[in-house]
Amino acid sequence: MAQTFYNDLILETDGNVYSPREDSFLLANNLQVKKGEKVLEIGTGSGLIAILCARKGAEVVATDLNEHAIKCAKKNAEGNKVKVDFREGDLLAPLKNGEKFDLIIFNPPYLPRETKYSDRPIDLSYNSSETLEKFLEQYRDFLKENGRAVIVNSTLSGVQAEGEIIAEKKLAFEKIFVIQLS
Repeated sequence: MAQTFYNDLILETDGNVYSPREDSFLLANNLQVKKGEKVLEIGTGSGLIAILCARKGAEVVATDLNEHAIKCAKKNAEGNKVKVDFREGDLLAPLKNGEKFDLIIFNPPYLPRETKYSDRPIDLSYNSSETLEKFLEQYRDFLKENGRAVIVNSTLSGVQAEGEIIAEKKLAFEKIFVIQLS
């Protein structure tokens, strides 16, 4: 078990779960959530973003296709004393028919898939930029009228996402962006 700290939150992860880092913290630092909003986080990993949304008074559903991530995020939510509805499954598949959200948040795997590819769930959290393309085709069906979606993207993804750049950070080999989709 490894621990990650964000402000006063303590999150535990293991080698099977994406541990929060620069992209997660950039998103967390620029999170705009209102009390009472219905929020969906896709690819919750350790649960950092879902927990922060719940702390701000949102009703939160969080999904991940990695069963280890769901178990880890549940434990982190309990440890940080918030309620989140965690669901295992790929992207929007775990949602109930007709379910709509004020805000959808996704920090996707944005690196192009490597030729030496593994299908371990942790590897899918990094190397699967086609996941972002799939999300961009589907997310609007799950937004309420006047709802919004926020994603993280990278100059390495090769995927264009139209919207307003809310925040950006230059790293050694890439630039990452938080984008509110249009």
